[in-house]
Amino acid sequence: FDLTSTDQYKLDGPFLSQHSFFVVFKTTQVAVPITPGWWGGVGLLDAEIGGNANDGGLSLGNAELRAGVGNPDRTISSITTTFNDGVPHIATYTRNGSQMDLYANGVVEGSRSDAGTNSIQATTYTIGSINEDYGYLDGEIAEVIILSKDLGATERNKVETYLALKYGISLGNIAAPVSYTASNNTVVWTGS
Repeated sequence: FDLTSTDQYKLDGPFLSQHSFFVVFKTTQVAVPITPGWWGGVGLLDAEIGGNANDGGLSLGNAELRAGVGNPDRTISSITTTFNDGVPHIATYTRNGSQMDLYANGVVEGSRSDAGTNSIQATTYTIGSINEDYGYLDGEIAEVIILSKDLGATERNKVETYLALKYGISLGNIAAPVSYTASNNTVVWTGS
């Protein structure tokens, strides 16, 4: 998807209290958030419902990744703040009950365990903006994968390896190397 200031794609499908989202994106947009919550940035994959609601999403604000849920509102912000550098990135957001984890290119960017256990009640996913029709991404989204369960570390790494090889994205970094694992559990490249 090549997105500009008013482009978005809507998909039907309810969320569960467990999920794994993978979004391959690229942007140079400087997204100034309207709030510190995930719903205040520009949407990558979102299910925001206005007000106090069981919702959630994955966004970009001030060049950092944000992921979260509502009721109670809980957001994870990435420690890295350079995701508007014009190169492709893999953003991964997993949730299992009250545990939320945020990854970028296979490296953990943040976690929290106080998200509550409510299932997200939105029936629409929005790609490229916040679900309430604001916070539009000016950039590209190459692929979105939505799974209705929290993948463990090995399964998550397999999906990230697939996306990294498909789109030419390096997983890990010098401080946090990440190995590449094929679907048959063979390590095809050892990060070290």
